[in-house]
Amino acid sequence: MNDANGNPGVYYNNGQSGYSYPSTGNLGSNYYSTGQGSSGGGVSITDQGGDQDTLARVVYGEARGQSEAAQQGVASVVLNRVRAGSFGSTISAVCLAPNQFTCMSPSLGGSDYTATMAVEAGDPTFDACLSLAAQAIAGTLPDDTGGATYYYDTSIAQPSFWASHGIVKTVQIGALVFGAPQGLFS
Repeated sequence: MNDANGNPGVYYNNGQSGYSYPSTGNLGSNYYSTGQGSSGGGVSITDQGGDQDTLARVVYGEARGQSEAAQQGVASVVLNRVRAGSFGSTISAVCLAPNQFTCMSPSLGGSDYTATMAVEAGDPTFDACLSLAAQAIAGTLPDDTGGATYYYDTSIAQPSFWASHGIVKTVQIGALVFGAPQGLFS
């Protein structure tokens, strides 16, 4: 089954208007939704992939070409966002929030979204991300980001959002720059 854009793989709906799926048919066990519902008669199914799979997909989609330390940093950002409370109360809610992670956004992610949704267990890179996600959920993954709740890749300019919201750099790991609002975890 393909999504509304003809892309194969996992189906994702975060309640964004204009992006919904038919209410009939077999969506399989890999259909993602924040449970917010969908417009246009779509279905709303809670994250059936679970927190581990969802977190692994964010790590894979956002940092699969980065070092393990940078991938670990992306996982830490998600956990720090859960801890902060203003991004969502669960790992899946944070990962699936609209427009937070490009790889999880059908409207922003393009081929990165398609690759993230299509990857399956058995892919060595994704399997490593699944393992890292399990460690993060178990609380055994150290946070080397200094409590970061944001990051960006140095291949792009620092987002203007950082300056306008008081985000300060905590650390750079490879090509990823991590940051948090000044005083968030002090």
